[in-house]
Amino acid sequence: TQPVVQVQDVSGNLVPTATGTVTASLVGATLTGTNTATITNGVATFTDLGAYGTIGAKTLNFEATGVAAVSQSLTLAHGAAYQLAVAAPSTNVNDVALTTQPVVTIQDQDGNTVTTTSQAGQTVTLSSSDATIGGTLSMAATAGVANFTGKGIKLTGLVGPRNLRATITSPGTITGNATVNITFGAATQLSLKTPAVGFVNRQAFGTQPVIEVQDVSGNLVANAAISIQVTASAGNGATLGGTTTMTTVNGIGDFATNASGLKLSGTVGQYVLTFAKVGGGLTTDAQTVNLVPAAADH
Repeated sequence: TQPVVQVQDVSGNLVPTATGTVTASLVGATLTGTNTATITNGVATFTDLGAYGTIGAKTLNFEATGVAAVSQSLTLAHGAAYQLAVAAPSTNVNDVALTTQPVVTIQDQDGNTVTTTSQAGQTVTLSSSDATIGGTLSMAATAGVANFTGKGIKLTGLVGPRNLRATITSPGTITGNATVNITFGAATQLSLKTPAVGFVNRQAFGTQPVIEVQDVSGNLVANAAISIQVTASAGNGATLGGTTTMTTVNGIGDFATNASGLKLSGTVGQYVLTFAKVGGGLTTDAQTVNLVPAAADH
């Protein structure tokens, strides 16, 4: 309903001969539309006033030259759902439930929470554009807020900034995003980062292998200090020599740092080198090599 303002005398009677302009202003929010109306027969009728801003109590004032101003109290309510605010931790360990579970707030264009109408109770769905997301991914909002506490939301993927996206469908598809910086998770596997090269009988490998301790997504576990051991398959009977165990430093086992390099001695042919954590517990990695003869000896 648009405002209609009358020019009255001291007793509240309409003054039909009054002319001029009434100007509207709003305290506490922004007024939209045409804020002036011409007085005709003592009456000024507004046609398209609106307001936006923070919801709550506001004061609408009307002024005209030569007469006392008048005001109206009103309560500005939220508008339609327009955007989503997604709260999530800035950093989290890979493949572990977020330390603070996401809270998604349905907001109007000015950031007010949409607390009423069917839009305030619609389903909020979580996803990620660059990580695998786990947990209970959908829930109904209550009074415009979807709190995923207890839903076990986690992100699994490569370390670095990863996307967490929330989506609703009313009044149309609306998305909101947060960024969670993923750090490496618990060690789950060994990976042959640099394969050994150069397998000449009784000679140290030309390139010694480098092993990484990795989490479930293949991220380097940079604080891992574990003992790893390399063994060789029986093959044609050659034996593996050199220093066959070492402790990783910052998650990396570089066999070139050992005083005695790895080598195979015996009958040439194909062998499999297997890299494992001493005592087990991590997925192993392996490399197939071909041992070739050394220079003629006799």
